[in-house]
This record gives sequence, structure tokens and C-alpha cells, in this order.
Amino acid sequence: MTSPSTRPWLGSLSNLDLALIALAFALAATGFLLGEKIQVGDGLGWDGSLYGEWAKDFYSSVIVGRVDDYYIHRTLPSAVVHYSLRLISADLTNENVIRGFGLLNVICITASAIFWSLIANELNIHSRGKILGFVSLFINYSLLKFPSYYPVLTDVPSFAIGMAMLYSYLTTKRVSLIALIVAGSLVWPTLAYEGAILLLFPRGPDDVPVLAAPRKLNGVVAFSVAFTAAAYMIWLISFNSPGFGFGESTILLRPLGIVLCFLYLFFGLRVLLDYERLFNIAALLRRAMSPAFYVSLLFVVALNRLAYSLSSKNSEVVTLGSFITDMAFAGSSMPLVLVAHVVFFGPVIIIALFCFKPVCRLLQEYGIGLVLAVTVGFILSLNSESRRIGNFLPLIIPFLVKVVESLNWRLWHYWVFGSISIIFSKIWLKIGGAPDSQDMMSYTSQLYYMNFGPFMSVEMYAIQGIAVVIVAGLLCRFCWSPPRNLTFRSSAG
Repeated sequence: MTSPSTRPWLGSLSNLDLALIALAFALAATGFLLGEKIQVGDGLGWDGSLYGEWAKDFYSSVIVGRVDDYYIHRTLPSAVVHYSLRLISADLTNENVIRGFGLLNVICITASAIFWSLIANELNIHSRGKILGFVSLFINYSLLKFPSYYPVLTDVPSFAIGMAMLYSYLTTKRVSLIALIVAGSLVWPTLAYEGAILLLFPRGPDDVPVLAAPRKLNGVVAFSVAFTAAAYMIWLISFNSPGFGFGESTILLRPLGIVLCFLYLFFGLRVLLDYERLFNIAALLRRAMSPAFYVSLLFVVALNRLAYSLSSKNSEVVTLGSFITDMAFAGSSMPLVLVAHVVFFGPVIIIALFCFKPVCRLLQEYGIGLVLAVTVGFILSLNSESRRIGNFLPLIIPFLVKVVESLNWRLWHYWVFGSISIIFSKIWLKIGGAPDSQDMMSYTSQLYYMNFGPFMSVEMYAIQGIAVVIVAGLLCRFCWSPPRNLTFRSSAG
């Protein structure tokens, strides 16, 4: 574990860092200029039609007209596009709004690459590791194909803020983390909570030993969460009809899906929470009674209330209850939710599965805040609509890269992984401009919908699932060697 760096921001970037940043910009700009575009909603898309209207008349639509207290957390990108277009005296047309969001995505992807380089330097990741992390973060459907195809969304700014939050946490830059929480609260619904956890539980001293959880309390908590989730899923499918997008075609698979969700949560949380500091009540109370904790907590509460006051004060689209219900339906609608995450984020999810235990051990070295934030992301990953957890992905990948650096990977391993990532990114696939939301299971619509768990047809799930299993069998051999040169602090202190 390294101490927080005091190096200047950009002064630490190497030639490789600059090359990767330039490559991220080139890929994003090429997609922006030449990539296939959705044609639904005059090019704005579904939710994008709403964001586009805000971008054309932000003051009347958002400030005066107010928006739902769910969508208030997605208004900042529209404000940036609106006032940027006005600044350059551009017409507020759909075409210019689409260009504005596309350019914003290019900027955010480039900024994410900068933060990746800074994080990699902070963690002392070497050259091959930097390239592996770049491929894992940027060469996937989530960032290589989806933003260029459907630009009028807030997914990419959310990812960029997640990257910046991790860098601020690692370098103990509390002021920048506060600014990111403010911005994130108006970009993506879960970003403020992710940042709040990192703010309330900052990176601690380096000399605190990592000990196992006492009396197997991690297993008790893991079982409680997994059992509660499984019981809720059983109740849902017994007395409720699936929500939008959860087709009846998968109803026979749901019992198996519930069993696998239980196992996924139980074994994942048992490893992730095997950390003594999470159960050290005395230390947690001391932290909770500190002035810094109170100030941070008051700030988070005040920010949440401010966002609520700016909204229409009702949730007509998504409530907490409907969010949990959709997550439960999405998690149980397929036998293995990880298939959806691999399809969306690429084969790095498979590597993360095989290396999960050492990754969790490394996360624990960096403090309670990081472990708790990843725990929230892990629970939310039960939702097979993978784009909802994109802001949590940056919290995992850098530490996964550190673990992979300790394996016996040769150059050809990296080439194979990169090639598989390109294939899974579907950059080569022509989706077509008009997926039909009223007929999502048709072949032409599935070219788009097969990339989002709850909307996959059984056939596309099976085809992609087989591909994931084959790739997992290959990558399993990559991770077979025990870690070397990965030193953890002794649990004996």
C-alpha cells in the first residue's frame, strides 16, 4: 500500500500515460464523428428526448417547470450543453443538442483517461498494468460503442465523476471530493451516495493492519442480506407481474435465477466484508463522533434536501420501492446476472470474478470508505441492467489490475485479453437506428436490447451466455497461477 501522493497533478504523467489519454480521445472523437447513431426521438432516444428538451430550454423546463425528484439528479449535463450552446450562439436544435452531448462525452472519456493515469501512478501500476486497465475501462460496449450510438444520456459523465472520486479518495483531496459530490448529485442518482461514503470514511493511516472479521460476522451479514434479497424475489414473482422489460419468456428461469442471486450475494459479501474494521464498534463510534464526520454528514443531508427542493417533490417515474423492485426482477430474470455485466463491461468482469478474493483484500488496505462504497456497488450489481452501476466500476478496476500484475501473465495473455475486449465491445456491429421498444424481442430490436440484461431475449441470452462461458474457461487459465509479488500487510500486525 502506498501513501497518498503529493506529486503535482499532471506533472507525473509519463509518455505512455499521454499516449493512452490521446488514444482515449481519438476513440471517443471517432465514435462521435463517424459512429452509428440512434434515430429514435429524432436522434435523442427515449430518456434522451427528456434531456434534450431540458438542453434546449433549461431555465423554463428545469428551474421554472421543475422536474421529478428522480430526474433532478440527471439535469447537470443538460445544463452544461444548454449554456455551452448559448455561449457560442448556436441554435438550440435537436441536432446541436446531440452534438453537444456527444462532445461532452468525448471530454468526459478523455478526462476519465487522465484520471486513470493519475490513479495508476498513485497505485504504482506499471506499464503493462496501465494498458490492461485502459483496455478494461475503455474498450467495452459501455464506453466504446454505446455513447457514440446513444449520446444524449448521462452515463459517461457519471463514469468520469466516479473515476475522479476514486482519485480524490486515494489522494485525500476532500475539497475536490466535495465538489464532485455536488456535481454528481445532479448527474446520476447513486453518485452522491457513493461520494458521501468516501467522504464520511476517508482513507486512513497506512500502518493499520488488515484483520479478518471477528466471530465470522461477515458471514452472518452476508447471509442476512442474501436471504432477505432471495425472500423478496420469491415474494415478488409469487404475487406481482414483472415490470417493463421483464418478459414472461424467462419465467421458468426465475427460480434458478433466485438461487444464483442468493449464492452471488452470500459468497461475494462474505469475502468483501471479511474486514475487522467494519465490525470495530468502538472505532466506528469514535469516527461518528468526530467533528469532521458531523460536518460531512450535514453537508450530504443538506445537499440532498437542496436537490429535493429544486425538484417537483414527487417521484412519478422511479421511487425507492420501484428501484428495488426493478433490481429484484432484473436479477432474477436470468440464471446468471454476470452474463449481462460481461456483455456490457467486457471480459474484465470475468477476471474480477476469478481474482475477487485478492482484490477485496487489496481494497481493504485502503480503508472502510472504499470497502463500503464497493459493497454498495456490489449489491446494486444484482440488477442485470449493467449501465446502472457504471459509476462503481472505477472503484474495482485499478485494484484488479494490481492483482493481475502479480500473476504470471505473458505478453500474449494481454493480447488475447485485448482482442476479446474488442470483440465484446461490439464496435464492429451495426445496430440499426430504430430499435422498437414495443417489440424488443424481435431480431432487429435485439441488436440493441441484447446488451441490457432485463431486455435480452432468451435466445440472445443463451448465445451470449455460451460465449461468456467459453471466454471464462480461457481466462480461468490466465488466473490459475497464485499471486506473486503482491504483499499484504500481516494480519498479525
